[in-house]
Amino acid sequence: MNLRRSNIDRLESQAVDVLIIGAGINGAVSAAVLAAKGVQVGLIDQGDFSGGTSQESSNLAWGGIKYLENFEFQLVRKLCRSRNRLMRAYPLSTFSFRWTRWVMGFCWSCLFSSIQRTSYWLGDFTFPI
Repeated sequence: MNLRRSNIDRLESQAVDVLIIGAGINGAVSAAVLAAKGVQVGLIDQGDFSGGTSQESSNLAWGGIKYLENFEFQLVRKLCRSRNRLMRAYPLSTFSFRWTRWVMGFCWSCLFSSIQRTSYWLGDFTFPI
């Protein structure tokens, strides 16, 4: 009997506190967090784990820097806080990296981009670890 079938059989015969449908990034992280707190979790998906939309993502836990372009500061703050919580909760599974943009001479868009990147890591947007 394959692993998937045996897991489905086990779910049918055992009670769980929470059943999560969808084993993409959101379902998998939710299941991991709940299980770490002692909750009996069942996690099912129509296919293989991370076989759908999550598989096609860049696998980045980002803070929404692109939304600074439209001055959506509250949204970026919320996204950064979520990213930081994720990185603190799973330090062995996540890491951060910084990036920069090199340009010869002065340009307004480069200045704005620098201000965005700086504000992204200030205040509540602070470096998570």
